Amino acid sequence: MIKKKKKEEELNYKESKIVLFIMGIIVGISNLIPGISAGTIAITIGLYENIIRAVNTIRKNAKKSFGFLLPIVIGMAVGLLAFSNVISFALANYPLATKFLFIGLIVGGMPILTKEIKSEHTTNEIVILVISLLAVVGFAMLQSGAVAANFANLDFMGIVKLIVVGIIAAFTMVVPGISGSLMMVLLGYFEPIVNVLKDLSHFGSVGHDILILFPFGIGVLIGIVIAIKVIDYLLEHHKIPTYYGIIGFVVGSIITILMSINYATSIGEYLLGAGLFIFGYLGALKLGENKWIY
Repeated sequence: MIKKKKKEEELNYKESKIVLFIMGIIVGISNLIPGISAGTIAITIGLYENIIRAVNTIRKNAKKSFGFLLPIVIGMAVGLLAFSNVISFALANYPLATKFLFIGLIVGGMPILTKEIKSEHTTNEIVILVISLLAVVGFAMLQSGAVAANFANLDFMGIVKLIVVGIIAAFTMVVPGISGSLMMVLLGYFEPIVNVLKDLSHFGSVGHDILILFPFGIGVLIGIVIAIKVIDYLLEHHKIPTYYGIIGFVVGSIITILMSINYATSIGEYLLGAGLFIFGYLGALKLGENKWIY
């Protein structure tokens, strides 16, 4: 009983709903870029642990949990819908600069992670860090070979597959360092889902788009709940080793983003990338100054 009470008391946030909404947009946009981990971005801008606490205390402290989660969820939806075309354009025309913006966000958020671990460490914790780092890099090196999903004639099994893909994608989105969008690329669902989001944002085939996104969304919700329960248990009972693992995931995610970049580009894009990196870095540092984060 004491532990549950403590969790509720730790869900304290001082940021306005507008700021939480903007943070949600950032996390939503990160889901549109293969190789970028939404979990990592949520950590670096200071949302991660409080999202886990809010979900796990939603029945005990519904008002506070919904007050925290709702603007984030709305922001994520806006980020996915409103920026799907923008991100597609940016990745097609300025891939290096776009990815450097997110690398800046990740690097700027590293102090949030390092302050959670003790100055001393054991061999086991270093091993956990190295294994998690190598796991992320190894995952990113997998080749797809998957045929893109076709939603033209969606039958019952197609709907079941959408739910399963949503569960897998959500689980990998929540785990820091693992890119849910990259997992969807490997499964052959990333481009088709993004195309549906684009179509919906233009109010195209709304009925058909909702028929696709609804089962996928159900799967995402199930996957998020499962992943949050697992991570909450690890943070509650094995916090320091878990943070070493998370740091390994985050460092690994930076390496995988750098590996995915085509460096044969113009000087102008390098300059734009440098500016966006600094912008993302300083933005994450500013968000990290808030004491309410953890």
